[in-house]
Amino acid sequence: MYSKSFAQAGFMTVRGKVVLNEKGLAGVKVILMKNGVKVDEALTSSSGKYTFTELNISPEGDTYIIKVSKPAHITIKHWVSTKAPDDRKTVYPDYFPEVELFKKVKEVEREKALSVILDKPISKFAYDSNKGDFMDDGAYFSTIKAEVNQLFEILEAEERERNRLLEEYRTKRMTTNIKADEANKAEKAKSNFEQKFDEAVAEADKSFDNKKYRKSMAQYKEVLALVSKSGLPKAERDKLKKHSKKRIYELESLMAGLSEEELYELEKVEDE
Repeated sequence: MYSKSFAQAGFMTVRGKVVLNEKGLAGVKVILMKNGVKVDEALTSSSGKYTFTELNISPEGDTYIIKVSKPAHITIKHWVSTKAPDDRKTVYPDYFPEVELFKKVKEVEREKALSVILDKPISKFAYDSNKGDFMDDGAYFSTIKAEVNQLFEILEAEERERNRLLEEYRTKRMTTNIKADEANKAEKAKSNFEQKFDEAVAEADKSFDNKKYRKSMAQYKEVLALVSKSGLPKAERDKLKKHSKKRIYELESLMAGLSEEELYELEKVEDE
């Protein structure tokens, strides 16, 4: 009678593992809480494993929380109940909780959202009267996993949107800088053109005033060519050409009224 009672009492062994990026994570602190009181502590091995032994099983049972924590990571919890009848199938069950740690999110509000979900145990291991043995609560785990996945989808969507807006800002800024550079170049080119234009008109007017008509005719035509290549709007080009065209017309009229002898004398003067 004593032997049977001892056999049915039994105990549970927790053989857990902590991973990160699918690899065992060493040096993670794992605390075992029994009915709200810390009763044991362990650090994960190089393969990420830890063990807690002799969690007593009885019809009254106890409630355990396994807390997995590491700096800069969200604390993960497992819930375990050792309440079970004497006629269960497994007298000395093993529990193999495996969990992947989540790094803390930089943004405070997002970290709070993740912590709210993971403040609850990520898994539950207890006696299932329908199975007659200790079982993982798959439905509970699926619910927690779905909540975490949904949050991550939201975070990823927000991250994509933030990156899109950042890229849009960079593109606009680059476009603005390019336009500013182009405007500066255009302004510089316009300034250079205006200087050349003023100098060319002044030289042509000087030749005209000195009655070097053929020379001034050629110079005014050069002014017209310079304006045509300026790239300025047509209305502005026409305005700048007005003076030179007028002088060319005057020169053509003047030279058309000269005799052969006068033209000859004119050529002699200009050649001097």
